[in-house]
Amino acid sequence: MRTLTLELLRHGPAHNQLLSPLTPYLALCENHPAVTLQLPMGHNQLLHRLGALSYRLGEASRGFQLHDTAKLLADLLGSIPGLTADMNRQGGMSGSAAAANGGAGDGPQSATADAITHLRLVLSASELALLPFELTLSPPGFPGEGQPLLLQSLSPVCITRETRRVPESQLVWPDETRLLFVVASPAGHEPVPALAHLLALRQRIEPWVGRAGQLDQHLTVISHASLEDIEAACAATAFTHVHILAHGSEYRDGYDTRFGLVLHRAGEPDGAADLVSGERLASALRTPCRSPGAAAARLGGPAVVTLASCNSGAVGSVAGVGASIAHALHQAGIPLVIASQFPLSFGGSVRMVEALYGGLLWGEDPRSLLVELRRQLHAQFPDSHDWASLTAYSSLPADFNAQLAVAQIQRAMASINVALDLADEVVARLPREAPVAALAALAALAALAGLGSASCSVLLALDVRAAFDLAAAFFMAFPDVQVVCFSGFEKYVQPNFCLRITPVGGENSPSF
Repeated sequence: MRTLTLELLRHGPAHNQLLSPLTPYLALCENHPAVTLQLPMGHNQLLHRLGALSYRLGEASRGFQLHDTAKLLADLLGSIPGLTADMNRQGGMSGSAAAANGGAGDGPQSATADAITHLRLVLSASELALLPFELTLSPPGFPGEGQPLLLQSLSPVCITRETRRVPESQLVWPDETRLLFVVASPAGHEPVPALAHLLALRQRIEPWVGRAGQLDQHLTVISHASLEDIEAACAATAFTHVHILAHGSEYRDGYDTRFGLVLHRAGEPDGAADLVSGERLASALRTPCRSPGAAAARLGGPAVVTLASCNSGAVGSVAGVGASIAHALHQAGIPLVIASQFPLSFGGSVRMVEALYGGLLWGEDPRSLLVELRRQLHAQFPDSHDWASLTAYSSLPADFNAQLAVAQIQRAMASINVALDLADEVVARLPREAPVAALAALAALAALAGLGSASCSVLLALDVRAAFDLAAAFFMAFPDVQVVCFSGFEKYVQPNFCLRITPVGGENSPSF
């Protein structure tokens, strides 16, 4: 997978700066010369655009802003010559691409993954995080010019965001799964599709669940979740993945407007909601695990957090210190956070779970999964722009491809071992349970053979001793019926034997 890094900088702190045509930004793309950018709109104009994209101003306004804002962002990205040159370069890796891919272009990645370009957006200014870069059209000189950049298939692109404060070298990609599913829907809010999400997660985790009693070793569910419940669960178990299904809502933080998760209050499942900020949620998720034998590498929280929540990737006010929920989680050190910067439809959220966890649990590259998920959302949900709502914050280590290869092997081996254990259990039960069940079946066949004066045969997956023991038991139960034990169809089942049942005087009768 080819990786390009685009960093947008300005002087001053991350907060307390409005978008303005007068503000210069510095664009750094790989080893190309720096370029000065200026946005052709004011902060209030951007807020109006975001209001339309948040379904607040009607369908006509939303449709217009989808295209107009996408074109504006395309003009912005197209004004960076180094990015245009690298995006139009086919094959090979430029700049930090080789380092970001562990220097291994021949790793165990699929052809689809190899064809994807990973565009890393490193943003340090809060007002730039307001821009929906995922919506952009493909600028002139880019693959698929004029089409949505993240939907065009000529050269697939995955955009992820990140901050400069998150270290990349500490991530150890999990090769086993402990999944936490958090559900919250306080009184006064529309019920969330909890059962659909739970069913999707249960189906995706099935290959590693040996028996029903072992499910809690892989999946933990917290319904009517409070922040205290999440903190207690993370303190008891080192989770690798966390999926949160809850509503998102605006709230006032002093003079600023922020977005938070609508959770339950501790001990009051039917009481008032608790609006949880990204910083509070990050503190709960990164609670050190105190369970015996917890790996030290997992004391820093999960590797993946997915947020099925409206506006969980939206910034809100940029005047004060703070950012979106997803940004706060990522800044706290969680390597991969997937959220929505606009309202997310119920159907889109279910599809997100199916597509992401259908691959993440097998060790597939999350960037490839995001590319495919956007296309599915665009095709299946035409009345919304869920495909552009998805926002991914990631900080991946240099050897990520090598870690993925190890994870894929381990996950496949774990699934095979579970299947073999189940097969061994079934085979072990056959000598105890199969003769009893087969004896009942043979009794029915004998009755039919006796009525019709005919012979009948039945194929049993038994070893030699079990087959003859069953024949003897059948003879004791039905002395007037001849039972012959002989080898069956070895090419299909091994070991196997046939029992032929012939009523007395019925040897010349046609086969039943």
